[in-house]
Order: sequence, then structure tokens, then C-alpha cells
Amino acid sequence: MALPSQIEAFLKRAGQPYSLITHPATRRIQRAAVVAGVDPGRVARAVLLRHGSEYWLCILPADRLIQFGELNTLLGGPADVVPPLEAARLFTDCAERTTPALAPAYGLPAVIDESLADLDMVYVAAGRHNQLLKLEGVAFRTLYDQARWGGFSRPLNAPRPAPAAAEQGGEYAADSASGDTLERLYALPPMPQMAFEVLRLREDPDASVTDLCELVEQDPSLAAQVVRYARAPFFGYRGSIDSVHDAIHRVLGFDMVVNMTVGLATGRMFRNPVNGPLGLDAFWRHATYSAALVQELARRMPPRKRPRLGLAYLSALLHNFGFLLLGHLFRPEFEMLNRLVAVNPATPVVAMERQVLGLGEARQVIGMGHARLGAWLMKRWEMPEELVTALAEHHNEDYDGAHASYVGLVLLADRLLRRIDLGDGDGQQLPVQVLERLGLYEEVVDEVFNSVLAGREGLDAMAQQLAA
Repeated sequence: MALPSQIEAFLKRAGQPYSLITHPATRRIQRAAVVAGVDPGRVARAVLLRHGSEYWLCILPADRLIQFGELNTLLGGPADVVPPLEAARLFTDCAERTTPALAPAYGLPAVIDESLADLDMVYVAAGRHNQLLKLEGVAFRTLYDQARWGGFSRPLNAPRPAPAAAEQGGEYAADSASGDTLERLYALPPMPQMAFEVLRLREDPDASVTDLCELVEQDPSLAAQVVRYARAPFFGYRGSIDSVHDAIHRVLGFDMVVNMTVGLATGRMFRNPVNGPLGLDAFWRHATYSAALVQELARRMPPRKRPRLGLAYLSALLHNFGFLLLGHLFRPEFEMLNRLVAVNPATPVVAMERQVLGLGEARQVIGMGHARLGAWLMKRWEMPEELVTALAEHHNEDYDGAHASYVGLVLLADRLLRRIDLGDGDGQQLPVQVLERLGLYEEVVDEVFNSVLAGREGLDAMAQQLAA
């Protein structure tokens, strides 16, 4: 089988020598390396990204994963993975579900992981399920002499780095010490199997929409929630959404559904009291409204400031996760706090926590509170650093660290929802410094708030099902 036409024409113009390695057909790049008898560290794979208004090809070895924090720094702003159907429109001469690692053949800018820089031989994914393009290392570097090179990957099986204590002024170190006490004294919940499977799917560079659909549809309730959310009026989609596949392809996208599934699966494992301002009914109503608000606010941010939409949604959905863990571990203290909040709605929750969490068995977590408690468990489960930080800092309007966009979006959502007496936000005022960090105007924020409230019927139905 010949190379894709654009690749073949480009290589002819470039005048660089190459050869083709034919192997048994496979849809997974790591598997292609195995069946071709090639070190996967020498196989260059590609991921199509949207950075601002441009498409970029991100190229890295088949045995490594993208670290989006480092990649965004290298690019000077956030990048999102382009859905497969959209990507296919750029590579019409290539086989289905393939992304060729030859950006110049398609007139695309490229960002390349530096681990490919010193190889004597590189095997390039070339738009076919049964072929690799073999190039000498010097030829590969010559083809990409105009690309942006840098370090933005980690080995496929390496753990995610934990948030640095120094970055948070040493405060996470104290949380870890309290967490160690919790682990010794209490049976802590493991990560739900569904969340684990979905996160593992996200780590697979060859995972498809079909793979995600099959996994989500194993849980009919979860699948129904994904479909219902995609039908929300604030998305403005007027066609029919009848399946998870429709929800992903037509409205939400792969990354959003991955993060949504992780959040819903994680939150449903706790069976706390239903009633009261901290009960499950109020928790899930606040969570679903917050997530919808944060998602739409993030879309309105300037491209260079915009965080990853799916991760922003997950951060908002789980930002009060600490209340679930508090009720799971310390039921008497949680019920007392729930009653206190009910009778003192104008008093900040964090102030009442200091009274309650110093009592009884909960004294081990005094000083942590729901925000730090939730962040600690997310860190223990090796969830993304952006999520850990959003949970820990979402009441802190002065936070200006590495993941301030996630923190600021959640804080704004909390403040907005206080206007309808929902949640635990510290008042209704929108801090000027937070708006400036996010690049948002108050008029735009108000417009988004009203738009989301127009779809509250669907959000309420979703929250009721989650709390049931």
C-alpha cells in the first residue's frame, strides 16, 4: 500500500531518504511498534491539538504521555485535544483513526518532545494501520527544523507528579501529615472502578470514542446523565441526542465526557444524609450547577488564558468533594455541621467547620476542613494536580499559583450560586482580581449565569438522579 498522497508528495519535495516498514495491521501505535519489532521509544506518534485558533501536531514517542502543564508552558497557552471526527477532516488521505506524525506535509505547525531529538533512527506514524516510515534521525530533525522542541512528556507507566509542598507554602505537607493519621485510623475508600477504567482509557493514546462509549454504557444511569447533559439548552444544539456516541460527537467531546464520567462515578460512591444544606440533594444540585457554569465561563475566557474545559468541569463538579468524605468518615460531626449551616446560612461554612472538626474523632483533621480534606484524597488517588489545587483553594480569592484559572472559575461559580441561595460561597461579590486573572468581564459572567439558569430544569433532573 502506498503512503498517503500528501505525505508521499512532501517527502519527494523534501528529498530526504526513507524506507517503509510493513507490519500486521493494528490500530494501536504501541502495538504497531511491537509487531514491527521496533523500540516504541523510537516510534513518533502524533496528537492533533487546538491551540488558540490554530491546529498543532504534538509529536512524541509511542511509549510516553503528554504532560499538559509543561506543554501549555511551551506553547504559551492551553491546548485541547481535537476530537477524532474533526481531526479526520484534516487527514482525508489517511486511514480511519490515524494521525500522521508529519506536520509539514499538511501545512501544520508542530511541537515535538525533546526525547526524539538525539535518536539515530526514528519510525514515524504515517497514516496507515500497517506501515511505519523509517527515517534517519538527522533526516527527521531536518524535516522539523522549524518546529518547536521541548520536554513535555512522561513515560507511559510513570506516576503523575504530586503537587509540590513548596508551591503551596508548605501547607500541603501539613495536610499529608493529617492524612497519614486518617489512613492509620480509618478505612478510606478506593477510587471507584469506573473512574479508574476511564482514567486508564484517557492514558491510552489510541483510545477511540467507541471505546469510551462502550465503557460508559456499562452503567445505564451514567450513560443517561451524559445524554441528558448534552441536551441542555445552554449548548444550543438543536438536533437529536439519543446516545452517548451522539453526546460525544455532536456536543461534549471526548475529553469532557471522560472528566464528567470520572466525576459522577467518584461522587456516587458516598451515601451521605440526603437532606440539609450539605446533604446529597443540595450537594449534587450545587455540583451540577457549578460544573455547568465553570464550563461555560471557561469557554468565554481568552484562548491564551483558557484552561482545559473537561478538567475545569471536573474541578467544579468535585470541588466540594470534602463534604462527602467528611460525612463518610465522621457522620456525627457532619450531621452537626449540616444542622449548623442550616440555621446559620449567612455564616461562612469554613468558620463553622473550625468549631465542629475539633470535636470527637474528627480532631485529627482540625485545620484541614472540607476543602483540604477533599484535596488530600484526590492527591492520594493520583488525580490531576489542577483538580487537587482547585479543591484545596476554591475559597481563596488571592490564590495566584500555577492553576489559578481552575481555582478562580470555581470561586466565581460559588459566588454566583449564592445569588440563588445555593452552595457555600463566601458572599456574592465577584472579586476584581479573579475576573482580571481569568480575562472575564462581569457583564459576560452575568450573561453566562443567566444562560445556565435557563437550563436549570435539566440540571435539577440530573442532580436528583445522582442523589437518589
